Amino acid sequence: MYICICNGVTESQIRDCVKNQGVHRIGHLKKQLGVCTRCGKCALAAKQTLERCLLEKQNLNIDLDLGTAGVFNYG
Repeated sequence: MYICICNGVTESQIRDCVKNQGVHRIGHLKKQLGVCTRCGKCALAAKQTLERCLLEKQNLNIDLDLGTAGVFNYG
């Protein structure tokens, strides 16, 4: 889904920036992808998408940590 029509930025591009480039602030997204730099109508959607991606990333990290909980190395 397109988040920023002016710059052709999609939700998956934002997700990729969060996951692979460590983006965690809207200012970083502006620099990386150009969101919120023209008409500004995408600001709210970009911020919400960023926050949702950050929560998903945080939950994934917690799930991965729980996957190793209780595993002991006796070797």
